[in-house]
Amino acid sequence: MIVLGGTLARVENTDRGYPRAISLLVLIKLVAYPGLALTGIYFFRPPELIAFVILLEAATPPATNLAVIGSHYGENTGLLNQGLFYSYLVAALTIPGFISLFRFIY
Repeated sequence: MIVLGGTLARVENTDRGYPRAISLLVLIKLVAYPGLALTGIYFFRPPELIAFVILLEAATPPATNLAVIGSHYGENTGLLNQGLFYSYLVAALTIPGFISLFRFIY
């Protein structure tokens, strides 16, 4: 949580140079992956606990590792930091939505 807070604190409010990349990141990671996982769960019917773990793994936003590694090597992490920020904002809506769909299936 401390690393995530530090990473989010480095997001610049004035830098809006990556809207397409961030939108694509959020769409793929928080909508497409969980959707594919839910489709696989629907067709293969694993035990409920395993299915729930698979869904959570697919639905959670990316970890802070990339931003930490990029920062360590002195790279420009603006895209990564903004991607994390918006991913966590959108995940507050997508995770409950996919869990609701999961509960509908099981």
